Amino acid sequence: MEVMEAYQFAGKNKSSQFEKKYDWPTLTNGKVYRLTRGVDFECEVNSFRASLHSKAKRSGMRVDISMPKDDENAIIFQFHGQVKTLPKASSSKVVAAADVAKATGLTSSTIIDLARAGKIPCIRVGSRFRFNLKDVCEKLGA
Repeated sequence: MEVMEAYQFAGKNKSSQFEKKYDWPTLTNGKVYRLTRGVDFECEVNSFRASLHSKAKRSGMRVDISMPKDDENAIIFQFHGQVKTLPKASSSKVVAAADVAKATGLTSSTIIDLARAGKIPCIRVGSRFRFNLKDVCEKLGA
């Protein structure tokens, strides 16, 4: 066994000229896009495909994807649906986790986990959590 002082892992500390930033608002606008590896993105085609699915899930959208047989470095996709935004809560009504989940599109267990971690404001009533919907939406970026 060898203990090393340091090692430069592949893909780490690349110069910014090689890092691609994706314009998600444009890519999710409902138009059909064909992107090519090495031109529009650097990762493997299947990795980019997974990124598209992940973005669609996080945004509450659906994405259709095709990988052309004649070009193994290309991917064609189209997003469907509206990008999910949090509602503007106008009242300071105290609600349960299920109500916050419905308003934000998250699950009740995610809301409870965020509350336990101190990432969203909550009120403890015995072993139960209660939330001010307006405060939670503001904290989550509504």
